[in-house]
Amino acid sequence: MLIPLICAFAYSNFISIQKSHFLNPFKIFAIRKWELCLRTFKQIKMSTRFNMDEVHPAAYQAGAGMEKALQNSFLTPIQKELIKIRASQINGCAFCLDMHTKDALKYSETPQRIFLLNAWKDARELYTEEEQVILAVAEEVTLISHKGLTEETYQKAKQIFNETQIADIIMAAVAINMWNRIAISTHMAVAG
Repeated sequence: MLIPLICAFAYSNFISIQKSHFLNPFKIFAIRKWELCLRTFKQIKMSTRFNMDEVHPAAYQAGAGMEKALQNSFLTPIQKELIKIRASQINGCAFCLDMHTKDALKYSETPQRIFLLNAWKDARELYTEEEQVILAVAEEVTLISHKGLTEETYQKAKQIFNETQIADIIMAAVAINMWNRIAISTHMAVAG
């Protein structure tokens, strides 16, 4: 937020400089600030490097096939979106966060639950016991290199879900992690 404000100030100074022929050191500084702002803004604004579905369609379609296989899972649309949003938060995927928060809202998820999802352990009263276990599994699968899917979390999942359902949760987390990695590495841009 600060960079656009600084750039707006620098731009207003730059415009006034263009209108006058007299340049003093302060106005030269304003020009340099404006040039710096332009450079910084270009670095911040990401543009998509390439479209994976066009460059590697077979692999992309295989990923889409995984999503299709999960359509018939026991997970509700909201549970699927919670997994997608939480994994995308952990991975820092703006494109997927934008997409899946909008999708969750379409499925009537509350803004409060979406806003507090990254702190769900401190807001347990907002999430069902099932959702808490789903989120715990999704987090551990997303952070697989830390400690894997721990025995404690797996046992909690076994108390509520059968093997097929646990597999659905794991595969939903694996799928969004794949999409996050594609979106982040190719700089998929968030739609305005």
